[in-house]
Amino acid sequence: MYAGLQIPVGLLVDRFGSRAMIAGGAVLMGLGQLQLAFAETIPGESWAGSWWAPAMQ
Repeated sequence: MYAGLQIPVGLLVDRFGSRAMIAGGAVLMGLGQLQLAFAETIPGESWAGSWWAPAMQ
């Protein structure tokens, strides 16, 4: 994922500037965190929980 997006994101940084891209990324991340804060459940929670912390189940 990371390697595949380096060129497209590099073109966007060249076009809009690093400051705008960082600000846009921060807004997008903040919206995602806000959505997670108000979520009643997390999709994939059972799979991730068993993989991430099997001793806690």
